[in-house]
Amino acid sequence: MSRKPPIGSVLAYAGEVDPRDTLKEKWMLCNGRALSSDDHSVLFRVIKTRYGEGVDENGDSVSGKDFNLPDYRGMFLRGTKSGRPPVDISDDRTVDFDPDEGKRLDHRWKSQSSEVGSVQLSEFESHSHHILYEGDTDKPKERRYAAHRKDWQKNKVSNTHRPSFDSGGLETRPLNVYVNWIIRVE
Repeated sequence: MSRKPPIGSVLAYAGEVDPRDTLKEKWMLCNGRALSSDDHSVLFRVIKTRYGEGVDENGDSVSGKDFNLPDYRGMFLRGTKSGRPPVDISDDRTVDFDPDEGKRLDHRWKSQSSEVGSVQLSEFESHSHHILYEGDTDKPKERRYAAHRKDWQKNKVSNTHRPSFDSGGLETRPLNVYVNWIIRVE
């Protein structure tokens, strides 16, 4: 058995990478670069045209190139579900390892796909916030919680509730650190 990772392996690399170059051990930056299957036949057999058919960032064909490296710049990677069933962790909670699998898109961001290389857009998990207010109910000044507008209407809430304020940044993300995703090409 070889001690080298198989061609097509992707690793997080803590060093800087020149996007036009290969690293000493024949690794390249996962930046969507167009390659030739004649020059990288083993890699082509592994990833095929899953990440593009030899095109540049604008989608235009690149002469002499017929497939692309994955472009993982700015992306979090996620393991495939591979048929893993949901797990019940309590009477009222189940963990599904990709509940929105049907919303995954191909590398072109156009067609539904749940294959390796498919992408998924950002999304918040459905949730609600409880709002503390003093309602106009049959018990004046009684404090109640409401989670949805229908609760406000049902409890005859006056317009005396206070709105929440926007907070946060431009994206939802876990604590993270930058790395370069590199792929073994030879």
